[in-house]
Amino acid sequence: MGYLNMPEESRTVVSSDGILHTGDMGRVSCGVLCYVCRSRHVVKPKGYQVYPPEVEDILLRNLNNRASAIAVVGAPHETFTEGIMAFVEAAQGCTDLSPEEVLSVASKSIDKFSFLSYQKFFPQH
Repeated sequence: MGYLNMPEESRTVVSSDGILHTGDMGRVSCGVLCYVCRSRHVVKPKGYQVYPPEVEDILLRNLNNRASAIAVVGAPHETFTEGIMAFVEAAQGCTDLSPEEVLSVASKSIDKFSFLSYQKFFPQH
């Protein structure tokens, strides 16, 4: 359990009894872990305060209904105190949205200190 391909960061957030402390809250339903909410609403990259709901709203607006869901969370970063990670799901039937497009929209619409360090893109098929 932990961050994919990031063993050092995983050691800092997984307790000795196997609990993952990410700041997000979830529940297990039918054997699947479901995201419920955040316990923390501020990400602090480079010492700035970034509010994930604001970044999510800006991205959703500027992607013009081509994303059905966006979740922004803090993630370990090798240089900054914390990076910003966005999980983006393309809207049903949307085939023209790509990870590159998400980064392009982000670069034009959000502050530099709020810029995405990482993203995970879920296309529609």
